[in-house]
Amino acid sequence: MTRHRAGQIVVLIAWGIMLENAIAPYSAASAQDFLRPQSAPVFIEPALREVLQAAVDAVAREDWNAAVRLYREAIEIAPNEATLYNNLGVIERRRGNIDAAITAYRRTLELNSSFTEVYPNLAVALLATEQWQEALDTLDLADVSGVFDPLLPLYRALAHEKLRQWRQAAEAYETYVQSEPNALGYYRAAIAHWQAGEGAAAARAFQLAARLDPAFPLYTSEAGLALAKLGVNQSAVKLLSRLPTGWTQPSDFVVLARLARQMDMDDLAETAIARALQSRNAVPASWASDAGVILTENGQLETASRYLNRVLESVDEDEARTVASYGNPRQVRKRRALAIASANLAELYMQQNQPALALTAGQTARSLDPLLPVAHNNLGVAAIALNRPNEAAVALQEAVILAPEYWQAHRNLGLAYAHLGNRAKARQHLLLAMDTAPTLERVKQLNRELIQLKRRELPLFQTDDERAANSTAATLAENADETATESSADK
Repeated sequence: MTRHRAGQIVVLIAWGIMLENAIAPYSAASAQDFLRPQSAPVFIEPALREVLQAAVDAVAREDWNAAVRLYREAIEIAPNEATLYNNLGVIERRRGNIDAAITAYRRTLELNSSFTEVYPNLAVALLATEQWQEALDTLDLADVSGVFDPLLPLYRALAHEKLRQWRQAAEAYETYVQSEPNALGYYRAAIAHWQAGEGAAAARAFQLAARLDPAFPLYTSEAGLALAKLGVNQSAVKLLSRLPTGWTQPSDFVVLARLARQMDMDDLAETAIARALQSRNAVPASWASDAGVILTENGQLETASRYLNRVLESVDEDEARTVASYGNPRQVRKRRALAIASANLAELYMQQNQPALALTAGQTARSLDPLLPVAHNNLGVAAIALNRPNEAAVALQEAVILAPEYWQAHRNLGLAYAHLGNRAKARQHLLLAMDTAPTLERVKQLNRELIQLKRRELPLFQTDDERAANSTAATLAENADETATESSADK
């Protein structure tokens, strides 16, 4: 198997000229040019010898224009020498004339298909001109020809990545880092794994990248976020906690705060959200809603309200019209983020007993993203609090259509129907809420509300203290109803 690096100039050994590393690395694929002697004809014309010596001297002083001119002169003297075309291609690529380089490389193969040095050279040039499939075909020929170069898997990975062939890209990156372990290689492998739906492999590669280059926070950030998405919260918190003070992605600190809250690490959560708010970046809608929710959970209602309002006010009218347009994926994501922020603001206003403001925020959320279930739910909740049950029912019906297992929306729709006097539909949706409620405590709460409905008492929005105070009475009533039912059955 022949070992080569892409972009090499090959010199005939009889001329005694060795120009190692004459060509600088190719930045897009980190290719490195170097020389390997070839067998030479027994006799070389003096004129050709003189031209080649001059060409070699031009390469040594990096006079690429002169080198190209001299190699073309050499080709006129020896038009069937494949080596000369390969060298001409390397120099053309070095001076930025990629198309001419590709032409020279292909002429090399026409003259000598077993000239193995040219395959990686041609592949790199094809990558530089975004001819992804042609580059892959050339790399396949390099494999068949027995070319060994530790960078060939990297070139292959780049081409597969551009073609969005993520699993093949991941395999190629993994092959590359086995022989050339480095943080960037593992990082690219992780992205390919993630895009291929291979979350565990992606997290492993992200972690290896972070371990190899702990001073580069991007790798630490990506590793932490990947682990968080996979539910490996303890490792995610450990990594995200290492992010430097000046890290400019506040969303990472919001994720850290969320994880810390779930793990009852309240001090860390408070520190993380403070770091997010202190970021140099402008407040982005993409993480504002989570930050507002965490602030609300921490009891910082006024701060959360100011924060979410500042996010919404940061979008001027022209931008709002752009965000409201469909078709651009980035605009769709931003519209969804703003809608979530508005929906969270509506919930916050309800906690502050300001249903009118909550209604306005809910309407804003719905207009920004009509497909967001929580926008309809929070709008409906505010409408119930304002004694507008018809409007509430319409909004909440939309919420459960969009998300049939959205238990809170079913519960709130049941309340709306109770206010409208439709006890049958109220009971139906309270039972649907019980079917999908996440905890036993929630199921008990819904059962108490069903009992209130049976006794023709409207289920009201209650605080936790009020619910606790009424819990005993509701439980006794439930037991009494069950006893009465059993007595009737006995009869």
